[in-house]
Amino acid sequence: AREKISLKLLKYVKSPDISIFITKYRPITVYVKGEVVKPGLYSFKGSKSLQDQEIFESLNLDQINESIVNPFPKEELKASGGYTSYGFPTVYDALKASQGITPYSDISSIKIIRQNKLSDGGGKIMTNLNFVSLFKEGDLSQNIRIFDQDVISINKSEVILTEQLVEANNSNLSPDFLPVLITGNVVNPGRVIVPRGAGLNQAISMVGGEKLLSGNVEFLRYDAKGIIEKRSFSLNPSAKLDSYQNPILVRGDVINIDRSLFGKSSDLIKEVVSPIVNSYTLYKIFTD
Repeated sequence: AREKISLKLLKYVKSPDISIFITKYRPITVYVKGEVVKPGLYSFKGSKSLQDQEIFESLNLDQINESIVNPFPKEELKASGGYTSYGFPTVYDALKASQGITPYSDISSIKIIRQNKLSDGGGKIMTNLNFVSLFKEGDLSQNIRIFDQDVISINKSEVILTEQLVEANNSNLSPDFLPVLITGNVVNPGRVIVPRGAGLNQAISMVGGEKLLSGNVEFLRYDAKGIIEKRSFSLNPSAKLDSYQNPILVRGDVINIDRSLFGKSSDLIKEVVSPIVNSYTLYKIFTD
């Protein structure tokens, strides 16, 4: 394009010397699937605005061209506000848009599937990224630029990857707070917003704790495939975080504190006796 424009300018300028920059990129859409809070399609601006003169003058055209040609750059990329220094959205932005990871996300192996350019033979290409090294070592080469029609896949682990979760929770990848529902025999039942990384015991404390005559805890969790995980156990305030009786909570978890057998019996007696007591009271009012 530069050569063609220069040839046309020769009619008017002796030695035209021009430079061409892309000042705006078209929006891109990627699909995030697997073990994230909200899988689905997400759209991003193609780049940050390059109208800021300081940013514009700091750009290296060779670096920009290299990052565009090479879909999986190996060199480390400087980060700025979640975007690379070139102003492009990255895998990190896509994961953040999908509201972050779950306790079962395996971020040591994030798969990216990309449409290969026709000039490079077409078809699809694939790479794996290790976000553990990003969080632990600051390896920004793992946070690559995303392209239109990329598919980002997060594998699910069979067990909670506590170390990975802790590393991710120390970042701004996932929302700081998440909603859960607490019902049953607690002081203030209802929807409660808990901090990211909170456990079941912490959530119950936030609603004032359990009432007297409480029974088992009934814990429900729905995964992205609609499968329900059910647990029933005795409340153990000293249970270790991330244990069976004190799981790390995720968005949408349901916690129900059941009544004890004695508590249920008391309710039944009250229901049976109350009409009798009320009838006797009415009788006394009209006969006195």
